[in-house]
Amino acid sequence: MRVLKWILVGLGGLLALLLVGVLTLPAATAYAWFHPPQSNVSLSGLQGSIWTGEAASLRVDGHELGRLNWRISPWQSLWGARSLDFELQGPALKLRGTAQAAAAGEIQLQALQGEVDAAWLAPALAIPELTPAGRLEVEVEQLRLDAEQMPLDIVARLYWREAGVRGRAEAQFGDIEILANGLNGRIGAEVRSVEGADLAIDGRIQLAERRYQAEFVLLPRVSSGPLIQALAWVGEPRAEGGRLLKVEGQLLPPGARQ
Repeated sequence: MRVLKWILVGLGGLLALLLVGVLTLPAATAYAWFHPPQSNVSLSGLQGSIWTGEAASLRVDGHELGRLNWRISPWQSLWGARSLDFELQGPALKLRGTAQAAAAGEIQLQALQGEVDAAWLAPALAIPELTPAGRLEVEVEQLRLDAEQMPLDIVARLYWREAGVRGRAEAQFGDIEILANGLNGRIGAEVRSVEGADLAIDGRIQLAERRYQAEFVLLPRVSSGPLIQALAWVGEPRAEGGRLLKVEGQLLPPGARQ
């Protein structure tokens, strides 16, 4: 019995040492051990532990996003809750929220808030001569992504503040509101200009089976100036006035993007 007691005490001590080791495992060590070499996501300048730490640089598909801080509850993890609170700060974006790993490689994002440079909208605008200007205020209640980081479910509100374009022409539109909702890969969004903006916008975006279609009616509230010059590069003229912009295409997984 005494020998059994010694064994149990020894095993208990070993488990305690393992638990301490796991709780204090440096983030850099964990990254070196477990990061898949073929991943399109990379971290550098790691500090802290896997539970509370930071990376000086987060890169996705070679694009620098900024500094990442995270916090994971080890006690919740012991009960199977694979979630973390994060904050990302870079030259073109500031985001914070909660991310949780779900079944089949899916990711759930909740309470996502922050700001993003409007230049990120350039692929959606699909007008090479013009680059979106301003900033996007992001309020995402929930966002579910599949294993390839493609959107499945979303409830979100975005504000394009000080919206405008620069490039072959420069103009300010005013503020624009975007409301997005969707389930199981079928997502719709409504785009509206706020009251008082120099450009009235009425638009809709539909996403299904990874293909998107968008249509916007653009009605300027001014008759001359930079806004009218910029609109000459956007869409086609309407007989009843203003411009009609149609955009369609296919969403590609991050690893497949150029």
